[in-house]
Amino acid sequence: GFLRQNLIMFVSRIFADIPQNILETHQLHTITLDYRRECNYNDVVESFASLEGLMNGESEGCLSSNGGRDSDDLVFLHIVRLAGSHIEINRARTVWREKAIKKSSNASSDYN
Repeated sequence: GFLRQNLIMFVSRIFADIPQNILETHQLHTITLDYRRECNYNDVVESFASLEGLMNGESEGCLSSNGGRDSDDLVFLHIVRLAGSHIEINRARTVWREKAIKKSSNASSDYN
C-alpha cells in the first residue's frame, strides 16, 4: 500500500539528490529513515539534500567514538516535504563510504 510506495519514492529521491561524482566514488554505507507522515498518490513533493561534511574533529579510523564511520565518510541529510510548504514527509541521514579500489588481477599473468 501507501507505506511501500512512500518508501520506494523516498529512497529514489535520496539517490537522485546525491551528486553523480559521489555515486561514482562512494557507496551507501548507512541509511537512517525517519517517517513524519504519509503522502498521497497525487501529492507533489520536493526533496533536498545537504552535505553534513567530512567527519572533522574525529580520530581517523576510530570506530567507537563515531558510530563505526571512517573519517573520510560523507554524511548527507535529506528532507522530503510537500511542495510549496514546510510540511515534512520524511527525513533521512545517509553515510557514504569511499569505494575500495580493486587491484588488477592481470599483473601476475603478464609474467607467464
